[in-house]
Amino acid sequence: MIRTFPVLLTLLLVSCAPVEPEGQVKSSAGSVRKSRVASKHPGNTRFRPVPQLSRRVTGDREVLKASVDGRNVVAVLSWRPYHADLDGQVKKWYGDMGEPPPRFVVDSLRLTVDQRTLRIPWTRTRSLCSQWKPKLPSMSLLTSGSNLGLTVSVGDGAEGWTSSYLINPASLRLLSHQVEDGPTFDNYSVDY
Repeated sequence: MIRTFPVLLTLLLVSCAPVEPEGQVKSSAGSVRKSRVASKHPGNTRFRPVPQLSRRVTGDREVLKASVDGRNVVAVLSWRPYHADLDGQVKKWYGDMGEPPPRFVVDSLRLTVDQRTLRIPWTRTRSLCSQWKPKLPSMSLLTSGSNLGLTVSVGDGAEGWTSSYLINPASLRLLSHQVEDGPTFDNYSVDY
């Protein structure tokens, strides 16, 4: 009993120690910053298309390049074939398929600002699919105040979806992400 007392006391103290909430990261200065990504954009978010961007679709890859507020911006979308072992757990697909499984899924989505790269988390892209999209343009690059917007649009004539990402270009941090009906996004979130 006496030997187990120090162990029990230690376990009790450890279990009562303060725990950092999930989604917060301590910086080197000791301050706490949030790292969560909102699942909806703030209500006042309006996007504007970036003028004068170059687009190239080669194989299963799309590349956008532009200069935005003096920053060199490159967005790269890569597709890959559907694999049941990797993609079989996805419950809801967004894209142009008659019935599951899709032929292609998003492999990666990256945004590079002045040679620093943000890879959009796989959890935020893995439900985007297509039967034929890798050959056609899918991305848009936008601005929203001082932030950047990146969209991937999937769908066909009957139904379309837009997955939009709001990114702080200075910290290269994903602020928010949402998937919604494509025409709704175009009509209510974008100022052309």
